Amino acid sequence: MDPQAGIDPAGVPTATGLPPTVGGMTLNPLVLREPRGMIRILQLIFAILAFSTTTSFDTKSILQVTCPPATKGGSQSLSKIEYPVEYPFKFQTTTIFEKYNCSKNMPMIEQKFPMDFSSSAQFFVATGVLGLLYSGAALGLYLTKTPQYMTNPLLPVIDLGITGLLSLFWVAGSAAWALGVSDLKYYTHPKYLANHIYICKDVESDCAVIDLGNWAPLNISLLTGFTNAFLWCMSCWFVFKETTFHQKNIPMPVSGLPPGFDQTQQQQPFPAHQQQPFPPPQQGFTAGY
Repeated sequence: MDPQAGIDPAGVPTATGLPPTVGGMTLNPLVLREPRGMIRILQLIFAILAFSTTTSFDTKSILQVTCPPATKGGSQSLSKIEYPVEYPFKFQTTTIFEKYNCSKNMPMIEQKFPMDFSSSAQFFVATGVLGLLYSGAALGLYLTKTPQYMTNPLLPVIDLGITGLLSLFWVAGSAAWALGVSDLKYYTHPKYLANHIYICKDVESDCAVIDLGNWAPLNISLLTGFTNAFLWCMSCWFVFKETTFHQKNIPMPVSGLPPGFDQTQQQQPFPAHQQQPFPPPQQGFTAGY
């Protein structure tokens, strides 16, 4: 190694003898190899997946309505009813335009369903955004403020408290959103809608399911939500290990020697190149008294 080169405080060799810096801040990239650093990266990725797959969701439930011919020898009347399903899943303003029945001169009417699944969805998305912001902030703290984090006992405690709170948010939010998705699929299913749409109640009409909608993105959001809950709960343990609560409970060695000290070294003879402080006693020698 170049004699001018050195090793930074994090143990990373540098060409100039100075630790790596970005914008004047000293970086500790080795923290990314530690569990608490690696988990923050995973939390960042899965938080983005969780709220992005939820907020970008958009699908439709589609029914085809068939009415008998208005005149003998005429053709059947076919029409489609589309019911959009999208974030934030408030359906008070979602309108279906349809006929009341299959009568020829029946005008088009509007029908709405007073359904609202936004509370669990918005809480889940808010948890994802908070998780994204804090995991990014914590990762930046680990990379740039390692000496302060290791010497200031308050920082790990604050980190543990926020991590624990967000863990509860992820567990509660994922469970609530799982129930919300289940209800959402049921109440927006074309067969359920057909039982409440006016024209489908007409004995002369026939309402058939055309499209159930694509629910894969919401299934992915549920999977990433529970993955986030697992990652954040697991992160609590690794952050807890950095606090004084854990360090004061580490037992001291029974021998009283520092950890890693080889007790056999106490019995090692003097090296051959060193003279022993006292010559060995000679056989037959007796004290002069």
